[in-house]
Amino acid sequence: QMKTNIYYKMAEYFISKEMYPQAKSEILKIQKIKTENSQKIPDKVLSKFNETWFVNSEVSSSNVDFYKDNSGRADQILYADIPSEDIFVYYVNSEKKILNFIKTNDEIGFFKYDKLNPSFKVCVSNILQVRFANFSAEGPSKIYSMKIVENEDLKQKNTKIVKGVFKINEKGFGFIENIYVSQKTIENLDLHNNEYITVLVMRKFSRKNQDFEWEVIRKKRPRI
Repeated sequence: QMKTNIYYKMAEYFISKEMYPQAKSEILKIQKIKTENSQKIPDKVLSKFNETWFVNSEVSSSNVDFYKDNSGRADQILYADIPSEDIFVYYVNSEKKILNFIKTNDEIGFFKYDKLNPSFKVCVSNILQVRFANFSAEGPSKIYSMKIVENEDLKQKNTKIVKGVFKINEKGFGFIENIYVSQKTIENLDLHNNEYITVLVMRKFSRKNQDFEWEVIRKKRPRI
């Protein structure tokens, strides 16, 4: 379904640019897929067969060159009618290819990011510009497109620099400026008791506490 939707969007784009052979090629792709899968061809596709441009046009042998030349504009061409949103990534499961995010209005969600691009690299605290096919606060969201962008307001809202004396208690975890630091983070960042440190902290949503909280993600090196 998604593939045929993309072909139809491309056909509409080609028609708007009077690139009729290329548009005809996309319409015929849809017809081929629907026929091979014994599915009904949508009425909006069937109507194209009777339009003057379709009847009078040759069919393009391939649109591959166009796709290659315009790969950087794919989002703009395919999803121009769908608004984009910036989201803040606060958790990444690189094995399952799942990321959790915070929207600008503090709604939270997650989605599998490898479905669009298996080689996509994303890290905690990245900001992505996405177009949602379906946003869900409970189950996985679905997206049409994603790319890493800069958004200073969203970054400042969800990250900050904290300085202070780090304290470790007898149970093994610690605090800096009332921010909890787990034993695993202490070990990973090589933090020491009574050490004056500068750290980058990130806002995340705790499902256990059902609230936002700050987490230390990086130790900043002192300037020499």
